[in-house]
Amino acid sequence: MNRSHKACVNCRRKKVKCHGEQPSCSFCARLGQVCVYPNKPRSTSLNEIAAADIRLDMGYNYEGLASRVSLIESRLNSLDTNPESYINSIHGRENQPNFFTPPYKNTNSFDSGISRDWQTSTPSTEYTTAPVSNAPFIFGQSENITQSHAIAVPPNDALSSVIDSYFKFCHNQPYCFFHQETFRSQLWNGLVPEYLIFAILALTIRFSEHPFFSNSPEQMAQAYASKSWNHIVQQGVEGEEILDYRLVQAATLLALYDFTACKHGTAWIKIGLAVSMAQALRLLIEPPSTLPPSNQEERRRTLWSIYLLDKMATCGRDRPSLFLDHTCQLQLPCSEKSFLNSTFEEVIKLEDVRNLDHSQFEKLDSMAQITVVASTLNQVSGHAFRQNRTKGQKPPWDHTSEYQTIYSQLIRFEQFFDSFEGIQEQIATGVLHQYDEPIQLTESFIFSYVIYHLCHCLLQHPFLLRRQLEACGLKIPIKFFGRAVEGCWNHAQELTQTLENAKKAGFRVSATMFSYSSLVAGTIHSLYQHSADEQIRTKSAEALHCNLRHMKEKAIYWKNSASMAQALQQFSNDSVHYRCLLDVSLQKIPLSPGDVERLYSLCDYGTMSTYRRLDTTSAVATSVISNTTFPLQETDTADLASAVGVGDPQLYNQQASLQLGIDTGMGTESNRFLDGFLSQLGGLENPDLDAMWTPYS
Repeated sequence: MNRSHKACVNCRRKKVKCHGEQPSCSFCARLGQVCVYPNKPRSTSLNEIAAADIRLDMGYNYEGLASRVSLIESRLNSLDTNPESYINSIHGRENQPNFFTPPYKNTNSFDSGISRDWQTSTPSTEYTTAPVSNAPFIFGQSENITQSHAIAVPPNDALSSVIDSYFKFCHNQPYCFFHQETFRSQLWNGLVPEYLIFAILALTIRFSEHPFFSNSPEQMAQAYASKSWNHIVQQGVEGEEILDYRLVQAATLLALYDFTACKHGTAWIKIGLAVSMAQALRLLIEPPSTLPPSNQEERRRTLWSIYLLDKMATCGRDRPSLFLDHTCQLQLPCSEKSFLNSTFEEVIKLEDVRNLDHSQFEKLDSMAQITVVASTLNQVSGHAFRQNRTKGQKPPWDHTSEYQTIYSQLIRFEQFFDSFEGIQEQIATGVLHQYDEPIQLTESFIFSYVIYHLCHCLLQHPFLLRRQLEACGLKIPIKFFGRAVEGCWNHAQELTQTLENAKKAGFRVSATMFSYSSLVAGTIHSLYQHSADEQIRTKSAEALHCNLRHMKEKAIYWKNSASMAQALQQFSNDSVHYRCLLDVSLQKIPLSPGDVERLYSLCDYGTMSTYRRLDTTSAVATSVISNTTFPLQETDTADLASAVGVGDPQLYNQQASLQLGIDTGMGTESNRFLDGFLSQLGGLENPDLDAMWTPYS
């Protein structure tokens, strides 16, 4: 028998020598993988996975084996009290379905309006549903799972639910890792590595309504994440021959999981590993032309997804981007239609974008546009948050300054977006019209438009801009500063209105970057609710209401959205003390170190996604915080303005801002989140987010 006949599936995929041992080759045994030979039908069971885990643990530490034995003993002891459940579980395992039976075919994609005919050469085949497994889940109702080896791939129907939820809630938001048809086909054939499945489970089970995950979803997600990470670290250091771009995808998904769970430090480690593996796999250059077009594009989009996460995660201080734009020598993402149909499409590289005018920019697909705008966002944040400025630096009103260079790039984007006349009304309808031609609105377009406005909000933010101007050591021109902060308010209004209209049109706008964008816009609205102009006060109060509501809705799923909501809630209460930031006649604003840190933190994505952030309440602000709350229900503008004390500091000091409540139907569980943002946060150095965050519902 030659090697090609006896090599197992894993060894063939990794292109390593397979000795053909039965039932498991030495390569699979060493990595704890389920070994499958091409001439042997695939049938993965819980017992096989458990056996693989035992092999994995025995190969690296005996403490894992000891803990497994203890777990088995505890389960054997439990049989004495309930033997019938054991008998039922045995019968359930006899009919255990293949874990890799194909999941449901998903036709609900964010970027709708594009052809979904994936089967261009063969008839479309609907995926079927396997029967629900009766096998008991390894998570007990009262068991605290701490051992990663106790985790197994869930039954087929539960896995199908999660995969559908992933493509419904996470795909193109804005990260795109998979060609959907190819991914589902590989899942069907058992070719998706378990560490990638676990990473998807960790990020996505919060959205699943399947009863399999209803018991302890947060605990389960953490266990899946730990299991996936252990596999990634193990395989990532084994050797170059087993490095695979799937490892990059899984590490990036886990970085997203940590980042949204307010674990910014560990998320940054995972981003760093993902970037390092991507460089080792040469993902920063064009993939081999011998690969199918969809496979080439999947590799490109994997790289650009890490790029997007890196650029957005560094919106703040002291965390420089890991990517240099000129090192990304592969073309930008192609159109969604070409990707789905697996047809090649030539697209320019990122470094060529700077030479494009707005008419050429509009020819790029929406994901390519997101990448370009994200690159500009990184330049904006690097400029806005830089604190080691020299006095000889050119002032922002100088046409050769860094400020003006960035602003000129934003003008190009403005020309493109202005080609959609009445864009807010069009977003609300879900259909865009450009040069009288109808264009289907997509979630990706909304994302790029929001990030464009966020760039302006950060570049011209009253606090951040003042810090830049003060560093120049020159007198601030009143007209320049007045135009800048007025433009900042206009863009904050547009950003908020975009999210509101997108929601009305049925888009989910579920990315946590939208929460951060709402936070930055909300800080601007909080300041302008004390404007001398009554119309501006009213619009700002109404927009602030929308910002809080958006973050409140996303806080059900993303813990860092809850952190941002709490911070904005407090700042709204205290903003009367910072309204002087808008006074164009003041050359310098006296701020305490605590106030400076607080204002920086409110614009810092990393700080808002970190558990142990500094106290966000200044001494002055703490003295005016009230525990009185007002409902965030159907409130007209006049009542809303009265509730937050718009234009009346004395009234403002007596009343609290809007109550940030969540009606999830979870009774007392959700009330922990509803009640007392102010009372729980006031004066605390390290807010207890776990006590206030509603777990996945």
